[in-house]
Amino acid sequence: LGRGDPTLLERFRREGMSATRVQHPNAVTVLDSGVTESGIAYLVMEYLFGRSLDHELRAVGPLPLGRCATIATAVGAALGAAHRAGIIHRDVKPGNVMLDGPRRRGFLGDLGSAAEREGDGMVPAGGCTPLYQAPESHTGRIGVTSDLYGAGIVLGDMLNGPPRFEELDYNRI
Repeated sequence: LGRGDPTLLERFRREGMSATRVQHPNAVTVLDSGVTESGIAYLVMEYLFGRSLDHELRAVGPLPLGRCATIATAVGAALGAAHRAGIIHRDVKPGNVMLDGPRRRGFLGDLGSAAEREGDGMVPAGGCTPLYQAPESHTGRIGVTSDLYGAGIVLGDMLNGPPRFEELDYNRI
């Protein structure tokens, strides 16, 4: 990531440090982050045994209502902890919800793209996945409501199954 680009490396360093501040039983713990002497950025996260919600939905389709509620509650609680710590996740989507262990409890992951709220309570919109991106992201600034928007779309996916279309690859247009 950004080898040789000091701006990207500094952004990664700040985001990694922010992610280590989110402490919640349903948030994947970021243990450490940094940049090696040779310029390689890294995150050290707890290991979860399981698969992402995205893989689960593609394998089994819509989930039972009770299971949706359990996963949504876990993700919402982890987002709440992040928001109380001043962190905006920026990319809430099924691929960033991990289902760990035999009970497949929900964990919010990929806090490496998270950012610390600035004075206006907002963060730059970068890092959002278009299918889960709140409409206000076109302004270039997002906040707590953008994370909640993504969580709502994830809940819809759990109830209805994965989207029937694949995300556009803007690099091929």
